[in-house]
Amino acid sequence: MLPSSESALIVSDALARAFKEQKPAEQGEVDVLAILAAAPQALRVVEFDDYAGDVFEGIAESLAWLGENDDAQGERAGEAR
Repeated sequence: MLPSSESALIVSDALARAFKEQKPAEQGEVDVLAILAAAPQALRVVEFDDYAGDVFEGIAESLAWLGENDDAQGERAGEAR
């Protein structure tokens, strides 16, 4: 059974604007390097709820940044060889 429109999640205008303001990895206010260092075994996921630019370019920029800066990712790649 599908939920009714009465139970649908309503996203406020402020939250919708915040989603649009998301940035690729390490281009915003979040210290992504510190987060990665604190969780070296965690799965790396690039996610945009929304994005003002081309979402695929934003994902590509984030993945490129991770490839260059995530020491744990490099170590896991070396283990796979």
